[in-house]
Amino acid sequence: MYHCHIHFYFVGQESGVFSHIKQSVPLEHFTYTFTESQEPSASLAAASDVIFAALQGMDASECLRLLLDSKRPEAECILLTDAQTLPLLTNRLPEVADIWRLPL
Repeated sequence: MYHCHIHFYFVGQESGVFSHIKQSVPLEHFTYTFTESQEPSASLAAASDVIFAALQGMDASECLRLLLDSKRPEAECILLTDAQTLPLLTNRLPEVADIWRLPL
């Protein structure tokens, strides 16, 4: 029987999405760990399997650069951002797993 542990990293301002994800019940044979920080952390990104980055209120381009340069190749990065910020990120978007536009 397998067991999968997923480490979620939430960076940025809590938008309500983080709390919903933390309340989710893990699937059978899965466990979750959650870490959070207001500012991006290279060490937390490197230790994570899934990164949720809420980019409002910070230098979105620099935050994304740090997270993508620090994460492991198999880790996923999901951005939570508004339409005005997307044009600032176009050069790194192919490295992003998904984009959730705010407000949800």
